[in-house]
Amino acid sequence: MLIKCPECGKEISDKAEVCIQCGYPIKEYMVKNKYEIAAKQQCPKCNSVDWEIRESSGRMFCNKCAKEVIIDQEQYNFHFKKINEQKQQQATLDSNKPHCPKCNSTNIQMVPRKWSLFSGFMTNKIDRVCANCKHKW
Repeated sequence: MLIKCPECGKEISDKAEVCIQCGYPIKEYMVKNKYEIAAKQQCPKCNSVDWEIRESSGRMFCNKCAKEVIIDQEQYNFHFKKINEQKQQQATLDSNKPHCPKCNSTNIQMVPRKWSLFSGFMTNKIDRVCANCKHKW
C-alpha cells in the first residue's frame, strides 16, 4: 500500500524502512501510528477513505459503498477512544453556550429591546430569545 511521507509528502511504500526522498524513518512511523493509518486507507471497492466504525459490532463500514471490513480489538479500542474524545470535546463546547432556562436549548437569538415609556425611546438593551420555545429573558 502506498502512503504519503509525513515529512516530504511523497508517496512511498508502507513496507519501506525509510523514505527514499527525504530519509524519514517510515517503519518507525508505521509502528507508532498503525491504527490511524488504517482508518485512512482506501476502500477496496470504491477507493473512498470515508469510514465509519460501528461501536456495537467492531467493524468498519465505507460510508460511500457500505463495504464492510472487520477490525481487530486493538484497532477498535483505538478508534472508540478517539470517538469518545471527540464527543467530550463537543460536550465541552456545548456546555459553554448559553442555554434557555425553560427548555435548555442552545438555539438562542439576540433581539434588541424595543422602546417603552419607562425606559425611554432609545434603549441599548438586548433580550435573549429561545428559537425553540420563544421564551424571553
